[in-house]
Amino acid sequence: MSLIKRRAVDKSTSMKARITLVFFVAMLALLVIMMGIQLNAARSDRQRLHESLLEGLQTTWRTALDSNGVNAARQIPTLLSLAQTGLEDGRTNALISAETRALYRRIDVISADGTILHSSQQPRPMTPLADREFVTTRLRYDRELSELIMFESAKEAEPAILVALRLSHDAYILAARPLAAVAPLLNDGITGHWLVRDKNGKVLSADLPPAITSELLALPANQRGIFDAELNARTYQLIALPLNDIHSNRIATLTSVRDVTDLRRQERYEFFITLSIGFGLIFLTTFLLYSSLESQFKPLGELSVVVQEIADGDLYSSTKIATSTSELTRMAKAIETLQTNATESDHQRFSSRAQQTANLLLIENEMLRLRETLGSDAQRTLETQLASETAGPERLGRAFHIMVDQVISQQTRLTNLLEERERDLTVVRQALAERTQLTRLREELDIARQLQISNLPGEPAMRAIADRIDLYATMRPAREVGGDFYDFALVDHRYLVLVIGDASGKGVSAAMFGMMARILIKATANGASDPGQCLALANRVLASENNAMLFATAFLAILDISTGQMRYASAGHNPPLIHRKNGEIEVLGQECGLVLGAMEDSSYPTHEGYLAPDDLLVLYTDGVTEAHNASNDLFGEGRLIAVLDQPLPMRARESIDAILESIDQFTEAIPQFDDITLTSIRYRQAG
Repeated sequence: MSLIKRRAVDKSTSMKARITLVFFVAMLALLVIMMGIQLNAARSDRQRLHESLLEGLQTTWRTALDSNGVNAARQIPTLLSLAQTGLEDGRTNALISAETRALYRRIDVISADGTILHSSQQPRPMTPLADREFVTTRLRYDRELSELIMFESAKEAEPAILVALRLSHDAYILAARPLAAVAPLLNDGITGHWLVRDKNGKVLSADLPPAITSELLALPANQRGIFDAELNARTYQLIALPLNDIHSNRIATLTSVRDVTDLRRQERYEFFITLSIGFGLIFLTTFLLYSSLESQFKPLGELSVVVQEIADGDLYSSTKIATSTSELTRMAKAIETLQTNATESDHQRFSSRAQQTANLLLIENEMLRLRETLGSDAQRTLETQLASETAGPERLGRAFHIMVDQVISQQTRLTNLLEERERDLTVVRQALAERTQLTRLREELDIARQLQISNLPGEPAMRAIADRIDLYATMRPAREVGGDFYDFALVDHRYLVLVIGDASGKGVSAAMFGMMARILIKATANGASDPGQCLALANRVLASENNAMLFATAFLAILDISTGQMRYASAGHNPPLIHRKNGEIEVLGQECGLVLGAMEDSSYPTHEGYLAPDDLLVLYTDGVTEAHNASNDLFGEGRLIAVLDQPLPMRARESIDAILESIDQFTEAIPQFDDITLTSIRYRQAG
């Protein structure tokens, strides 16, 4: 008896331990998942905060640079007076007076062709402070500019602030101002401390407490971004902003320093408190669960002992069960009832034998009825097998076994037939589902095509400017949606902005990337914009977020419709064609930049050209020249030039229709391989 009880107690303890362990592991896993979610959310918040801090520091620097450079130059009337007097009477006296000597390192007055007319440096230097083309381009529509440059002094080269002003008689004033002059404005705009170092680590200007100056200067000078540093048992957040000169070369670094020791300590404290509370709740709930299981499993152990004794034949066991719940009470009463009824089982045996005989007769009758449900072949087989059985008490059992075999065999055949029909039905359902999915996909692609086409300027936009310029543009995608794009807009009733491009790849991904490139280029372009800088700005945004490694070619032109002057830049795009009035075909094949989205620091040169009245300008993508026929021969630039080489005049739409008709005749109904996009302008000088 003691052995049975000990086994029951061991099983109860083992089950409680397993349940408690599973609960503890599940709660611990839930805590880990919740902490992971919290850490991921905190990491995302910190990333957004870093981006905001870096953008704020860049805005502060730009504001300080403009305020300290341009406004300081405007507040010195002596400088402008000296420059104006020198230009009028040709005097060569020094430009720096007693008032301006403390503010500027050097002052030059240059002409539009870059010749130094006057200079504060004697003897007069050979080259001005900044490149003539940069100055004249930036000041073409602006009065002044303020940028960083490398100032070449007698001792060494050092960063300085270039202040450039445009005079009314097509001359320019260039002044180099010390970089340390931005210190008061940086103190007002930056929370905490800061320092400015050149690329070699030399401190140009700083606002640092003595306690961390030496440790902070020991950090590398070429770091960038946002990071934490431990200095003198304190935690400081450093925001490093690269400072570039007018040639986009990094010449210095502005670093913002902010003490975040208390903030980091508070973050660690909150994390520790959260983790402690989580572990405390896990241990508390595990303990409560174990205590509850202890109170529940003890009566079950006693109950299992009684059941085992009854199973071993001791129907009159006197073991008492201490019950605490209604379910266990009912089970204990049931066992007591079983023990009471066990004494009556002997009296029922005789009745059971009589009932068994009646049941056998009933089974035989039911077997005869079951035989009638079998097929004729199965009935004959069953009768043959039963006839071979010998008489005896076991004959009914053997007959029943034979009957079961026959029923199972017939049921198996029916089941197999039903499974085959269900498999056929499953195949039909899958085919219907795939057809429905394909139809939905086609509908979504049609919607995407309509959205892409509606997003491009269509014939209503062309008719709106028809009184100013004869323009026509079209796109023929190779698939439902394509990667080609074009755009145009008339700015200030004078400048026509033209954009055309081709995103890499096909389908929806190329269409989305092309749409982003078109929106970015158009957002930066206006009548006074520099096309090369517009492409550089768009490229910087596309390359910084280009996880899919896509790229796009693009061509941007700004046409002054009143004079015919055209400024343009290309990002690896096919060179446009100009059909001059005299019949000459000109290819705008000058230097272009790298494709958009490849490298963030790519530059794009700006070129100038002119359109005379009745000149025809044609922009196109590589889908035109790379269209091929059944022999894999390319349409090529030569055939395109041949289409345009016909007597003038030809309207913009007529030229595009002629090109598309020539491509269709050349390809001979071969499916289109790449997107085809064309923009044509027949220039007529605006009155």
